[in-house]
Amino acid sequence: NDDGTIKIIGYYGNEKKIEIPQNFLGYTVTSIEENAFSNNDLESITIYDNIIEIGKNIIDKNVIIYGNAGTYVEQYAIENGYTFIKRDENIIQNNGWKFDTVEQKLYISENLQSKTYAYLKNIIRKVEIEEPVTQVFNSQFEGYKNLEEVKLPNTVTYIGEKAFRECYNLQTINIPNKLNELQWQTFFHCESLKTIEIPQGLKTIGSAAFSCCTSLENINIPETVTSIENTAFYD
Repeated sequence: NDDGTIKIIGYYGNEKKIEIPQNFLGYTVTSIEENAFSNNDLESITIYDNIIEIGKNIIDKNVIIYGNAGTYVEQYAIENGYTFIKRDENIIQNNGWKFDTVEQKLYISENLQSKTYAYLKNIIRKVEIEEPVTQVFNSQFEGYKNLEEVKLPNTVTYIGEKAFRECYNLQTINIPNKLNELQWQTFFHCESLKTIEIPQGLKTIGSAAFSCCTSLENINIPETVTSIENTAFYD
């Protein structure tokens, strides 16, 4: 524009996390076109205070917006149903959990059936469940496609059906030694899981527990396992 400003109308790269520049080619970036990023597979977008106008549906609803508190960007995010995280907010907390935005790590300290952290699912890469938690509930982390690492305490005695189903990037997880059974589709479609250690004491590996784990190369099954149900390892 003649006033020295410029509008962002789209993005054609492959990055999952992007920042809107404050200046581009000598112009001040002040606005973002409607649907500018709606066709990109983004996880998060950072928008600075120089942006004073944003069109509708610039991103999918599951994309996180980072910005400064008390700004037009925060107002836009809230009014349009997006998840907004303050740029200087390193720790997000709620009852029974906290999330480190730098490490992208979720800590859980209580048995939680209500997943109040679910709005962060696309940016959670690590999960550490702490003592004295005893359960991972049905579908608790189902579809957390960017989750890579899970650490479970030995206080966990139950992991529910589909608990980690379709965690496509899950690479590392330990099975607690007090667990008796792996339920139906516990790790279904965990395509990046290569090796897993089944502890002594486990008795049952449920139907489709490891189905479609196409990278699984090594699994040690102890003699305590007396039942491996249909399609437990079906590809």
